[in-house]
Amino acid sequence: MKKLKLVGLKTCPHCGRAVAYVMTEDGEHTLGIALDATRTRELSRQDQDLADERFLTDLLLQLLSSSPYVPREIMLDWNEDGFLVGRVDLTTEIFSCSPQEALALVAMTGTPFYATERVFKHVRLFHPPVKEDEAPGLVQLKPKPTLH
Repeated sequence: MKKLKLVGLKTCPHCGRAVAYVMTEDGEHTLGIALDATRTRELSRQDQDLADERFLTDLLLQLLSSSPYVPREIMLDWNEDGFLVGRVDLTTEIFSCSPQEALALVAMTGTPFYATERVFKHVRLFHPPVKEDEAPGLVQLKPKPTLH
Protein backbone atom coordinates (compact mmCIF):
# COMPACT_ATOMS: atom_id res chain seq x y z
CA MET A 1 0.00 0.00 0.00
CA LYS A 2 1.07 3.54 -0.71
CA LYS A 3 -0.19 6.64 1.05
CA LEU A 4 -1.96 9.15 -1.18
CA LYS A 5 -2.71 12.82 -0.90
CA LEU A 6 -5.43 14.72 -2.70
CA VAL A 7 -3.68 17.23 -4.97
CA GLY A 8 -6.61 19.10 -6.53
CA LEU A 9 -9.21 19.33 -9.27
CA LYS A 10 -8.78 20.19 -12.94
CA THR A 11 -10.97 20.03 -16.02
CA CYS A 12 -9.60 17.53 -18.51
CA PRO A 13 -8.81 19.35 -21.76
CA HIS A 14 -9.66 16.21 -23.76
CA CYS A 15 -13.00 15.03 -22.35
CA GLY A 16 -14.18 18.16 -20.51
CA ARG A 17 -14.89 16.31 -17.25
CA ALA A 18 -13.60 17.39 -13.89
CA VAL A 19 -10.78 15.19 -12.65
CA ALA A 20 -9.57 14.84 -9.07
CA TYR A 21 -5.84 14.19 -8.89
CA VAL A 22 -4.23 12.14 -6.14
CA MET A 23 -0.51 11.59 -5.75
CA THR A 24 1.58 9.14 -3.80
CA GLU A 25 3.59 10.74 -1.01
CA ASP A 26 6.82 9.91 -2.80
CA GLY A 27 5.55 11.63 -5.97
CA GLU A 28 6.10 8.49 -8.04
CA HIS A 29 2.46 8.13 -9.19
CA THR A 30 -0.30 10.61 -9.96
CA LEU A 31 -3.78 9.24 -10.60
CA GLY A 32 -6.65 11.19 -12.17
CA ILE A 33 -10.16 10.10 -11.22
CA ALA A 34 -13.04 11.49 -13.30
CA LEU A 35 -15.88 13.05 -11.32
CA ASP A 36 -19.53 13.66 -12.07
CA ALA A 37 -20.91 17.21 -11.85
CA THR A 38 -22.41 16.78 -8.38
CA ARG A 39 -19.22 15.38 -6.84
CA THR A 40 -17.24 18.19 -8.49
CA ARG A 41 -19.48 20.82 -6.89
CA GLU A 42 -19.20 19.06 -3.55
CA LEU A 43 -15.39 18.88 -3.63
CA SER A 44 -14.85 22.40 -4.96
CA ARG A 45 -17.27 24.24 -2.65
CA GLN A 46 -15.86 26.83 -0.33
CA ASP A 47 -16.57 27.27 3.38
CA GLN A 48 -19.15 30.01 2.73
CA ASP A 49 -21.04 27.62 0.41
CA LEU A 50 -21.57 25.00 3.12
CA ALA A 51 -25.06 26.25 4.05
CA ASP A 52 -26.20 26.77 0.45
CA GLU A 53 -26.23 23.18 -0.74
CA ARG A 54 -26.08 20.04 1.36
CA PHE A 55 -24.87 16.72 -0.04
CA LEU A 56 -25.39 13.12 1.01
CA THR A 57 -21.80 13.08 2.29
CA ASP A 58 -22.79 15.84 4.74
CA LEU A 59 -25.58 13.63 6.11
CA LEU A 60 -23.23 10.66 6.39
CA LEU A 61 -20.68 12.72 8.33
CA GLN A 62 -23.40 14.10 10.60
CA LEU A 63 -24.58 10.56 11.37
CA LEU A 64 -21.01 9.34 11.92
CA SER A 65 -20.30 12.14 14.37
CA SER A 66 -23.01 10.80 16.68
CA SER A 67 -22.08 7.12 16.31
CA PRO A 68 -19.29 4.93 17.70
CA TYR A 69 -17.88 4.52 14.16
CA VAL A 70 -14.75 6.51 13.33
CA PRO A 71 -13.15 6.54 9.87
CA ARG A 72 -9.66 5.07 10.36
CA GLU A 73 -8.49 4.92 6.75
CA ILE A 74 -9.79 5.08 3.20
CA MET A 75 -8.27 2.99 0.46
CA LEU A 76 -8.51 2.70 -3.31
CA ASP A 77 -8.40 -0.89 -4.49
CA TRP A 78 -8.78 -2.82 -7.73
CA ASN A 79 -11.32 -5.59 -7.20
CA GLU A 80 -11.48 -9.05 -8.77
CA ASP A 81 -14.09 -7.88 -11.31
CA GLY A 82 -11.69 -5.28 -12.73
CA PHE A 83 -13.14 -2.14 -11.16
CA LEU A 84 -11.63 0.61 -9.05
CA VAL A 85 -13.39 0.74 -5.68
CA GLY A 86 -13.08 2.64 -2.46
CA ARG A 87 -12.85 0.89 0.89
CA VAL A 88 -13.68 2.80 4.05
CA ASP A 89 -12.43 1.32 7.31
CA LEU A 90 -14.82 2.44 10.05
CA THR A 91 -13.56 1.24 13.44
CA THR A 92 -14.47 -2.47 13.21
CA GLU A 93 -16.06 -2.78 9.75
CA ILE A 94 -14.99 -2.07 6.19
CA PHE A 95 -17.46 -0.65 3.67
CA SER A 96 -17.13 -0.42 -0.12
CA CYS A 97 -17.96 2.71 -2.08
CA SER A 98 -17.21 4.36 -5.39
CA PRO A 99 -13.80 6.01 -5.81
CA GLN A 100 -15.60 9.36 -6.05
CA GLU A 101 -17.30 8.81 -2.68
CA ALA A 102 -13.95 7.82 -1.19
CA LEU A 103 -12.42 11.07 -2.47
CA ALA A 104 -15.26 13.10 -0.96
CA LEU A 105 -14.78 11.45 2.43
CA VAL A 106 -11.03 12.06 2.30
CA ALA A 107 -11.56 15.72 1.38
CA MET A 108 -14.10 16.26 4.15
CA THR A 109 -12.55 14.26 6.97
CA GLY A 110 -8.81 14.31 6.37
CA THR A 111 -8.78 10.55 6.96
CA PRO A 112 -5.54 8.82 5.90
CA PHE A 113 -5.80 7.77 2.24
CA TYR A 114 -4.05 4.79 0.61
CA ALA A 115 -3.98 2.77 -2.61
CA THR A 116 -3.12 -0.90 -2.99
CA GLU A 117 -0.37 -2.07 -5.33
CA ARG A 118 -3.06 -3.50 -7.65
CA VAL A 119 -4.21 0.05 -8.43
CA PHE A 120 -0.78 1.01 -9.75
CA LYS A 121 -0.77 -1.97 -12.13
CA HIS A 122 -3.71 -0.29 -13.92
CA VAL A 123 -2.36 3.27 -13.89
CA ARG A 124 -2.80 3.51 -17.69
CA LEU A 125 -6.59 3.47 -17.20
CA PHE A 126 -6.62 6.73 -15.22
CA HIS A 127 -6.70 10.25 -16.63
CA PRO A 128 -3.16 11.37 -17.47
CA PRO A 129 -1.34 13.29 -14.74
CA VAL A 130 -1.23 17.07 -14.67
CA LYS A 131 1.69 18.41 -16.71
CA GLU A 132 3.89 21.22 -15.41
CA ASP A 133 2.46 23.76 -17.88
CA GLU A 134 -1.12 22.81 -16.88
CA ALA A 135 -0.55 23.13 -13.12
CA PRO A 136 -1.79 26.76 -12.80
CA GLY A 137 -5.35 25.60 -13.66
CA LEU A 138 -5.35 23.09 -10.82
CA VAL A 139 -7.90 23.97 -8.12
CA GLN A 140 -6.32 23.28 -4.75
CA LEU A 141 -8.70 21.60 -2.33
CA LYS A 142 -8.91 23.12 1.12
CA PRO A 143 -9.45 20.63 3.93
CA LYS A 144 -12.97 20.73 5.31
CA PRO A 145 -13.74 20.57 9.03
CA THR A 146 -12.52 17.23 10.34
CA LEU A 147 -14.63 14.59 11.99
CA HIS A 148 -13.73 13.93 15.62
